[in-house]
Amino acid sequence: MKALSNVERLEAVVNGEQPDRVPVHDLACIAISKAMGYQWKDLRFEPVKCAKITNEFNKLTGSDFCFGMLETPAMFKDLGVDVSAPDDNYGNVMSTYFKEPEDVDRLEMYDPMNPKESQWARKGLIDKILEYRKVND
Repeated sequence: MKALSNVERLEAVVNGEQPDRVPVHDLACIAISKAMGYQWKDLRFEPVKCAKITNEFNKLTGSDFCFGMLETPAMFKDLGVDVSAPDDNYGNVMSTYFKEPEDVDRLEMYDPMNPKESQWARKGLIDKILEYRKVND
C-alpha cells in the first residue's frame, strides 16, 4: 500500500477504507502552538501561519492533524456572544445567545459559509481547515 498524506489517511478512515496506518491525533490543537514555541494569541486568527506550523509539527512528530489549530469559540462571536481571548489559551464563551426558550425559534443564525456573515467562524475555524488543505496537498 502506498504511503498516504495526512488528509488522504483521514479521508480513508471517514470513507470506511483501510489507511496505510492508523491516524494519530494525540493531543489538543493548542498543544501544537506550545510545542512549536508560540503563544495562542499569536495564532488564534492566523489561518496561514497555523497551517504552516501544523504541517511542520506533523512532519516532526508523525501526527495527522488535518485541520490546523482551531479556535472553536470563535463561531459564537458572529452571533454577538462575548468570547474571552486569553493570551495562551482557547477563548471562553462568556455570555449567551439564547436567553429565553422562544429565542431558539425567534433569533437568526448566520450562514457559516457566507464570509460576510461569519468572519470570526471563518478566521477561527473554516479558513484554518482550508489553509491546511493547501499546505498539505
